[in-house]
Order: sequence, then structure tokens, then C-alpha cells
Amino acid sequence: MTLCAVPRMGISFRRNLGYILRVAGMTNANILHSHFGPWGWEVLRVVQKAGLKHVVNFYGYDATLLPKKEPLWGDRYKEMFNEIDCVLCEEQHMKNTIKELGCPEDKILVHHLGVRLDEIPFRPRTWSQKEPLRGLIAGSFREKKYSIRISGSGKIKQ
Repeated sequence: MTLCAVPRMGISFRRNLGYILRVAGMTNANILHSHFGPWGWEVLRVVQKAGLKHVVNFYGYDATLLPKKEPLWGDRYKEMFNEIDCVLCEEQHMKNTIKELGCPEDKILVHHLGVRLDEIPFRPRTWSQKEPLRGLIAGSFREKKYSIRISGSGKIKQ
């Protein structure tokens, strides 16, 4: 299975639909994963043209506030729900909200994010100050978060 992911909000997809189609073709993708409901709707025609399966993630605003703020999204989502293969969300309340928007329940999967800490055994670690302290930071490194990580790292060293 090859997956082609559509990035998060803030990118103009109308300009990049051809690009998404080319990447899906070059990678032999068979699934397109769209993050946020509006982008799932934006790429419907590309998904159809490429013959891809389509998975759409909803995160909150796109399912709760947007359809109330801009009612046209209710109709767009209904159109999208008829075309897509699966909707992912993070918890039961969101699943119920998406179902109320018109998505068939059998297309909605709750996919919990995070780690089940009770399933990972604790191993105490020690650090000799003679050795460098090594850490791993994984994230989007957006400017607003990056400065927090750097300042937090400085406090560890102190």
C-alpha cells in the first residue's frame, strides 16, 4: 500500500491539484489521506480522477464550528461522505458529531492518538555528566513551538 498524504490547513489546493495528481501517479499511491474536512472535499475530483481510495481526518473545528459558521459546508460534507472511503477522528464525541453531519457510521473510525504509557515498561536511565546529553525532538518545528523547545532545552542543561 502506498499512501499520498494531503498536508494540513493553510495551503492553496486549488493551485496544487495537478501536483497532487502527479505525485500520486509517480508514487503509485492507492490511498489519499486528507487532513481536515475542507481539504478532503477540495480534492474529491483529484481522488476520483486518480482512482484512489480516500481517507479524511477530522480534528475539531472542521466538524464542529465550521459547518455552523458556514452552512455550505454541511452540503459539501454530505457530498464528500458519499464519495470517500473512511473518516478518522480521535474520540467518540467527534464520531457522533461527524455522524450528525451525515456521514454513515460504518465509514467512521475512532483512531486514538498518543501512547499507552501503561504498556511501556519504565526503565530508569542514568546520565554521566562526562558524556553529552542526547535528546530527540520530533515535531513540525513551527516558529511558535521551536522557540519553546530551545528555551526548554536550555533549562535542562542548567
